[in-house]
Amino acid sequence: MKHKIIQKNDILLISAILLAACFLAVFFFAKEDSTEGAFLEITADGELYGRYPLNEDAVIDINGTNVCEISNGHVSMIEADCADKSCVRMKEISFEGESIICLPNRIVLKITGCASAEEGVDTVAG
Repeated sequence: MKHKIIQKNDILLISAILLAACFLAVFFFAKEDSTEGAFLEITADGELYGRYPLNEDAVIDINGTNVCEISNGHVSMIEADCADKSCVRMKEISFEGESIICLPNRIVLKITGCASAEEGVDTVAG
């Protein structure tokens, strides 16, 4: 009796895995530049401290307690005078909705898609 090494179902499974891998590669590597139109929004003590475009490198001193850095479209907290410094150890952020929070100093760094709500697109799906 002759045994086939690769059967029809094996070929279908391999094809499905390759197709899924190609889709994921296109999804992750062919994305638009995340810094295009994105801003860093800094809130201190619940009030807006400032908005900064991600496509311009900057080092920002926040109320003399924290320092954040925008570099190559990525934001990180580089200094903080709080005891645990967990905000400094957080990974850098670059996508809309990501944030870095310093609870002791009440500072929030958040990536937003546009400079303000007035400049954003307001649509209704129907």
